[in-house]
Amino acid sequence: MKPCKRWLLLFCSILLAGFLAIAAIVIYVDPFFQYHKPLAYFPYKVDNQLSQNPGMARRLDYDSVLLGSSMTASFDTDWFTEVMGLQMVKLSYNGAFPKDEANIMDIIFDTKGDSVKKIFMAVDQGAFSADTEATKYPIPEYLYDKNPFNNVQYLFNKDVLLNYIFKPLVDPTERTDWTQLYKPWWTDQYYTKANVLMYYVPAEEAAEEMPEDAFVPGIQANLEANIIPFVEAHPETEFIFWYPPYSILYWNDVMRQKELDAVIRELDYMT
Repeated sequence: MKPCKRWLLLFCSILLAGFLAIAAIVIYVDPFFQYHKPLAYFPYKVDNQLSQNPGMARRLDYDSVLLGSSMTASFDTDWFTEVMGLQMVKLSYNGAFPKDEANIMDIIFDTKGDSVKKIFMAVDQGAFSADTEATKYPIPEYLYDKNPFNNVQYLFNKDVLLNYIFKPLVDPTERTDWTQLYKPWWTDQYYTKANVLMYYVPAEEAAEEMPEDAFVPGIQANLEANIIPFVEAHPETEFIFWYPPYSILYWNDVMRQKELDAVIRELDYMT
């Protein structure tokens, strides 16, 4: 064999071995939980709702689920265990649209089926008139489907390797408390009246009153496409819906934009 061919063969072998090693590390640690449950001793960093929620829905042990937008991010899942005896997992999506909820419920029920006792879902009425196929942010489809071959985007991902495997090993502060998933970093000082008003910019005043039924068609379509089918298909699961409390500044904007009657009608229809 000529020297150049030997070097080429050696180079290709080293390259292949490197790729196999990277894939093996990602599969072994599996920071997006596509292949197995979290390793008990690994300091997982969980901060990517779009990429990590589907794997957690498939691999974690739970009997109940907390869904919703960032309005649910501050919930401590231990409370559900201590008070209600539930094994809870939080699968929030910031700014969640109904299609986001449907996407994750597809995985939840496909994986857990009749074992799901309760679904707690915060309903943000402002998001429920979105397009029925729209998600708040583009989702990594390869982590949501069942096709194992497109997972190459996960196995050979620099961000996964550096930020979700090596970085938590080097920096212990990166480790996530599983009961505090997605919890905002804000402390109480950010919720003072003075601090909130400092950043508040009132909405521009509208010239005309919004029609009372303006939001109803979108809400009806979303309920029928993305929410009600799951309730009807799983009578053994208790669905608990609630409206998260919005700031009085939100309602001030509603008044300035002359949407009050439309929002009240929206809530009435959804209820």
